[in-house]
Amino acid sequence: MKLATTTSDFSRFAPDLKSRLTLIRDAGFKYADVSLGGAKLFGNEGWRDEAKMLREHAEKIGISLVQAHSPNNNCLDPELRETEIEWGHRSLELCEILGIPNVVIHAGYAKMTREEWYEENAKFYRALEPTMEKTGVYVLTENTTHANLVDGYFYMYTGRDMVDFLEYANIPMLQAVWDTGHGTTEGSQYDNIVALGKHLQATHIHDNNGQADEHFIPYTGALNLDSVMNALLDINYQGYFTFEAIDTLRRIHNRHVKRQPFERDTRLLEPTLEMQIDLERLLYTIGKHCLSAYGVFEE
Repeated sequence: MKLATTTSDFSRFAPDLKSRLTLIRDAGFKYADVSLGGAKLFGNEGWRDEAKMLREHAEKIGISLVQAHSPNNNCLDPELRETEIEWGHRSLELCEILGIPNVVIHAGYAKMTREEWYEENAKFYRALEPTMEKTGVYVLTENTTHANLVDGYFYMYTGRDMVDFLEYANIPMLQAVWDTGHGTTEGSQYDNIVALGKHLQATHIHDNNGQADEHFIPYTGALNLDSVMNALLDINYQGYFTFEAIDTLRRIHNRHVKRQPFERDTRLLEPTLEMQIDLERLLYTIGKHCLSAYGVFEE
């Protein structure tokens, strides 16, 4: 199994995707998840040329782009539906240029019954199906947690939930990514991953305190990595072990905790790039240990 992480690890510290990929590579990673949100790559008029240059840069520095995360989701707002679909098409086209086989595009949430939710989200993903087929890029839907959705009108909290929706949608190129941070706040990892089985094509590996979606590195919270590894091996998972531990060093305005103020002096208010580089190296060490302990680490 190969080890990857997201370009979002350095989104606060580096101005563009090229520099973020270089920092990831310098920490030891050879495989990357490209976060398309907030990137010049996504919104610039010359996005195709930007994507080609990014792929060339990745090849030059020896890092493979293996999955991506779209900045959009199906928000289930009729007024925004066409924009969300357009962004979905753009994400798929970008991934084709970048040589990326999978892109995560979240399902939407709203106050509606399960049946209505299934119908509206399936309609959204079906609108993207022609571009999936044209580009050869799979769309992955993701589990979430009640900790992120107070109203809870989402209906995909477990592996079984996800399979039920995928079978309802019946779109061959729509599959699943399992997020361990979301899973940790909901309970079991093993049973949910096993339930997903053949539908699981990617992972988001991160930790938390079991109550909030904090995106910490493993060994800082409640995540049981043995349960994750055993499940992945039991289903013969063929994807990447991809970190999404983007908030271990918290910025001042974190959605979970706001740093206590001291207006007279702010020299220590924010973490530094040097700190994040050291943390990235530790993240790689943790990932390599996880896979090596089970005899599945691949360069």
